[in-house]
Amino acid sequence: DLGGYETEDGRMVKWGHVFRSGRMSALTDNDYDYLADLGITTICDFRDSDERVEDPTVWAAGDIDYQVFTDAPESDPSENSMFTALLDPNSTPEDVKNSMAEGYWEIAFGEAEGYTKMFDDLAAGRIPLAFNCSAGKDRAGTAAALILTALGVPRETVVHDYSLSDDYVDYMGEFLGPEAQAAAAENPDSPYGFLFQLPPEKVAPLMASHPIYIESTYAKLENDYGSELAFNQSELDVTEAELEQIRTRLLR
Repeated sequence: DLGGYETEDGRMVKWGHVFRSGRMSALTDNDYDYLADLGITTICDFRDSDERVEDPTVWAAGDIDYQVFTDAPESDPSENSMFTALLDPNSTPEDVKNSMAEGYWEIAFGEAEGYTKMFDDLAAGRIPLAFNCSAGKDRAGTAAALILTALGVPRETVVHDYSLSDDYVDYMGEFLGPEAQAAAAENPDSPYGFLFQLPPEKVAPLMASHPIYIESTYAKLENDYGSELAFNQSELDVTEAELEQIRTRLLR
């Protein structure tokens, strides 16, 4: 829940309106009983088609508008500059962390279609809204940062929110643990299969939510557009009128 954060002008993000998530394929009946009370009407799933096939969402908590988007152009890890050091046999874990930071801004551009629709939905009042990717920290974490910044939440608070993923999820266990290994062995086409071929210490930065990752995205957007809000306007088609509608709906 993105609610509870105070904005720079003294308002507060409303609880129960926007939710960030990872993959939902393992939700139980008890989970759905809880989720039904949230009244979610819209889900923006930022995963690519292979990920959705691997871990399908079968929503069972009321009727929703379930939205998926065109696969990002650089869905192949070997073509993504964030993974350059990860795939280099001579790199160190620190190299991988730096490579992630240097290329993290690409997420905002690669997911522009989904982010544009997400902001359209928020402006139109199609809420409560949930958005997700596989881990819930990179594509979804960037989406959360864009929303919170648009609402006027201070930078340090947004960075802290992004970094919270490391406090609540054991990503190495989720994606490289025994259950994940067994699943990957049964499915040679798993989009996560390449991770098992790499040293765990080099995969760890990929699984982390280092503040430097989202901070580097801010730096890139500010350098190229002047501000994150200007990026929203230029690349995500968020108009001043839509921004005001979003703030009216999500702030108190």
